[in-house]
Amino acid sequence: MTPNEGVVPPNGFHFNETHGATTIRIEGGSYDDVAEQLLKYRLANRLELGRPKEEVLSYVCTSWPHFCKEQPFQAPVTSIKPSFTIAVLQWIQKVWNRQSIVPQMLVSDMEANRRAEICRDCPKQRDWADYGCGSCIDQVRRQSLVFRAGKDVSNASKVTGCSILEQENHAACWAHKDSLPEATQEQKDQLPPKCWRKS
Repeated sequence: MTPNEGVVPPNGFHFNETHGATTIRIEGGSYDDVAEQLLKYRLANRLELGRPKEEVLSYVCTSWPHFCKEQPFQAPVTSIKPSFTIAVLQWIQKVWNRQSIVPQMLVSDMEANRRAEICRDCPKQRDWADYGCGSCIDQVRRQSLVFRAGKDVSNASKVTGCSILEQENHAACWAHKDSLPEATQEQKDQLPPKCWRKS
């Protein structure tokens, strides 16, 4: 089911995010806005990202079913890959979560720039900012900046994302390898021979 257009739930557009005995009210000016605020809240608190928009709509239709209508039948899709920007957001979250296990440690300026030089010339590099909404792009940039303690590599604007590992390359260039999510063998096989993540 999906909410009818133009219908505002009681007490405005909102979603109740529950963690154990604690419930946080997430508010916004529309369903999309609530979903965006929910995503930001989960990122800031290092929680599983989930599917914010679907969860918000499900919450409304479960709480007030008379505000909703049945969706037209659609053939099931077996696999849906997230957009590149969302995949990079999820990668950032994994890196942050691993910091609770692996002490945060950045590599030297020389090593970060060595890695960045490899990334800049890599045919697998792709700009993750071309595939997402403004707020998601801002979130990735903010999380990356915080992770690398405000440090930059040379020609930082040319260090974007890895289409194989779905990582934010600028942050990855500064990260100790132990704090990076493990690449699968399939991913390693697709990386170029000179990639610093293959070792």
